[in-house]
Amino acid sequence: MIKRSAARYSGWRAALDPARAQRVARHVSGCCLVAALGIALLLVAAAAYDPGAIDRIQDQATANDAVAPARDPGVAALAARLERAPDDVDGWALLARAYLMLGDQAAAADANLRVAALRAHDPGELARYAEARIAEAGGLVEPAARRLIDTTLALDPTDVRARFLLGLAQAQADQAHQALATWLALDADSPRDAPWLAALHAILDQLIAEAEIDPSTVAAAHRAVAIRHASLESTR
Repeated sequence: MIKRSAARYSGWRAALDPARAQRVARHVSGCCLVAALGIALLLVAAAAYDPGAIDRIQDQATANDAVAPARDPGVAALAARLERAPDDVDGWALLARAYLMLGDQAAAADANLRVAALRAHDPGELARYAEARIAEAGGLVEPAARRLIDTTLALDPTDVRARFLLGLAQAQADQAHQALATWLALDADSPRDAPWLAALHAILDQLIAEAEIDPSTVAAAHRAVAIRHASLESTR
């Protein structure tokens, strides 16, 4: 399977964005701080989703900082609504604040990243941050980075960086066929002069070899992607 090494996608990163990962991470962290400073007043809007949510959140936070936010129906309802309306920046800011009050720092950080990306009108900022975290982890797509990738694609399914990183995550999770489909779709959707194609083709070849995917399976995946691509083109 694809080895967990930063060098595995170094050519891809160089082709896609020459900026250093550390600079990206610092920039996103700054955006998140700015976003966090403006969300405190949004808590009053919780009544629109569940009038009793605020009191329950405060009571639970006081009783136990480790209480899972999903146990509160108001927070769960808000989170579910945002899955259907992923571009609601005020809703995400409210959810981040609720998670903080419940002591779920990781979920609050993820929600704040969405706020920052939405307010900057750049969901790809999340993918750049995910890439930085993957580089810091030595090429391993850890759960936090995977959440950033999934969030980027929920906001913008066409994001090139997030689509590549999704394939990397799938390959590392021993989901070779899913990774193959993800990367073949990205290949089909990319301009033929795109600077990342050479690196993408190289990692595709490596995936096929290391996962021992037989030629007939590869051919079938190519056909499926071609049919999907043609269908999408016909509806434009």
